[in-house]
Amino acid sequence: MNGIEELRELPQKYGMVFLGLSILLSLLNCFFGYKLLRLWTTLLGFLLGGMGAYLAASAFGFEMMWSVLIGFVGATVVGAVSFSIYRFGVFLFTFIMGLGMGLQLFQQNETAAWISGVLLGIGFAILSVSYIRQIVIVSSSLSGGVNAGADLGTLFHAGDLWVVYLIEAVLVILGILIQFRTTKTKKKRY
Repeated sequence: MNGIEELRELPQKYGMVFLGLSILLSLLNCFFGYKLLRLWTTLLGFLLGGMGAYLAASAFGFEMMWSVLIGFVGATVVGAVSFSIYRFGVFLFTFIMGLGMGLQLFQQNETAAWISGVLLGIGFAILSVSYIRQIVIVSSSLSGGVNAGADLGTLFHAGDLWVVYLIEAVLVILGILIQFRTTKTKKKRY
């Protein structure tokens, strides 16, 4: 079994653990996305860099030990770049949030999910370059609220789809309100 197949089996083996972790991270993102932005961008860069380098090393036929080592080096480099080049990290973070939100909203149609996810991701990412605070607050509340609501619906076996949508809407609205109330814009000094 290669590294890619092992990664694909993790959700089946540890489903409830992943669901609980997803709910926790989604709620943190929904209510504290802007305050945790530097942490999220660094972690996201670390994870994406590590997974990308590990999968590339596995695809090239490296042994497991070397693939993990190459993955760790890739994770460290991309994580450091995401931390130090703040706008790159924000761009990457908001793209991933938009992508995840599109995939979550249109689960029934895979093509529509990917198209909407990529379009939302690109839209959030482009806007985030100019309006970091506003876009990060709205996109993190949307992404976190939609993902947490869907996961909570799964956890509690919500039979009706409207219940899940209601949970998502309440979380999104509360997330936006709380983040705008608890963060201040920095006044520019001239």
